[in-house]
Amino acid sequence: MKSLKIVCFIIVFGIIFNSCGGTSYHKEKLTEELQSLVKKELKMNSQAFIVGNTIYLDIELSGIAKKQDEMKYSFELINEAFSIMTRVVLSSDSDVKFAVVNAYPKDKSIVFRIIENIDDVKNYYYLRISKNDFTNRSIIEIDGPQNAKFSIEDRHDISIDEFAGRLIASYIMSDIRSNPLFAAAVSNINLRFLQVENKTLYLSANTDIISEAREVLKLSLRQEASNFLKKYETADIRLIKVIGNGKKPILDLFL
Repeated sequence: MKSLKIVCFIIVFGIIFNSCGGTSYHKEKLTEELQSLVKKELKMNSQAFIVGNTIYLDIELSGIAKKQDEMKYSFELINEAFSIMTRVVLSSDSDVKFAVVNAYPKDKSIVFRIIENIDDVKNYYYLRISKNDFTNRSIIEIDGPQNAKFSIEDRHDISIDEFAGRLIASYIMSDIRSNPLFAAAVSNINLRFLQVENKTLYLSANTDIISEAREVLKLSLRQEASNFLKKYETADIRLIKVIGNGKKPILDLFL
């Protein structure tokens, strides 16, 4: 996942450079123009949707990447698609605030997703946030057979509360994938965003966890919630609830 974030950082220069020439794309035809540009530059079909202030771009992969070189190619393809979409948004007169790329095989058995806050891209360009801060604000999610199809078809307007909540879960999952000690401590938890409702962030866990792992997870949630809620001051999350198997509550964390 770290390599994917590095690529995200590298392509931002191209995004910004190519978006400084004024309005090139108009909101009335933004999705059509985005699909045409993806077809032209990547030689592949795509579907674009705008829901409120959120733009979605769905691309179909030829299959599930199983080898390291195949995964690298898939990640590069996803990033190129995301680069095109962000470039179009920044060069348009639209009110888009959040951008989402979904990449998946034909059977929708797995989905790779990138979510960005467009304001973060602008803030990095204007040197309001650092390189490291910018790369850490990218949401990277992977959903398997149990949730992939629903996730792909669930297109809705993302709020700043949802973005912050997804970022907290995504960052913890990134730590789990890159840190064997942390992964061992929390086992195969597969933390996922569910929703934000009444100032409460709901997350799901793949397995019920023992008390020792619960304390490790609680500490990590508190740390990352404090970190990201400071970055997005308009987000209003006061409580985190983690739900386990059979909708069994695992922990409540008051912030």
